[in-house]
Amino acid sequence: MEFTLGRQPDNDIVIDEPVVGRKHLKIGYVSDNELLIEDLGTTNLTFVNGNRISKKLISPKDQVALGSYKLDTAMIFTTVLKKIKDSKMDFTQEFNDLKKIYSDYERKVNRLNKNSQITPLLLKAGFTAVTMILVFFLLDDQNLRYPVMMAAGIIGGFVTLLPTKSETNMKDKKDSLDVEVMKLYKCPKCGVSLFSHRWKYWADQKKCDKCQAIWNK
Repeated sequence: MEFTLGRQPDNDIVIDEPVVGRKHLKIGYVSDNELLIEDLGTTNLTFVNGNRISKKLISPKDQVALGSYKLDTAMIFTTVLKKIKDSKMDFTQEFNDLKKIYSDYERKVNRLNKNSQITPLLLKAGFTAVTMILVFFLLDDQNLRYPVMMAAGIIGGFVTLLPTKSETNMKDKKDSLDVEVMKLYKCPKCGVSLFSHRWKYWADQKKCDKCQAIWNK
């Protein structure tokens, strides 16, 4: 895609400065970190890093001057990328990249849930086993031994219902995972959150209801 920059209002990017030509530059998109700029035969010329140019690839770190006016190169890159994104409608590749992001999130959550289920079982088993061993060796009365063992098993079950530090840590980790994925798992064009549903649900929708960006063909 190509854009024009200059002083006139009909340019894609308007710089209202006397030294800037009416149509000063043609800007071609090469990549997110490279633009091809071309001086359109202006009187005050164009300079990149102090050198006069007619056409040159630039990066966001290059210093560009239109005559004596120093151009904000980073702003030009931001503006060009936004214009490209606004005009683009096919985001199938970017949407497919979200599949891995959500799959990784689900895998981490499943691992947390699995660990959270194992800990209570170990607590119950440990509590019950220790209690039964103590009762078996310390309690001689046969009539009391087995009821006490059964009671120990029941108490062990209640112990697993009590909140533990590991459960609190698990919830904190889950919250952190949620925050992390919500920053990334959104429409590639308009940024609306997709966190309410799994990737397959959105793939079946095929496009964004808000901006109409195409996700899946």
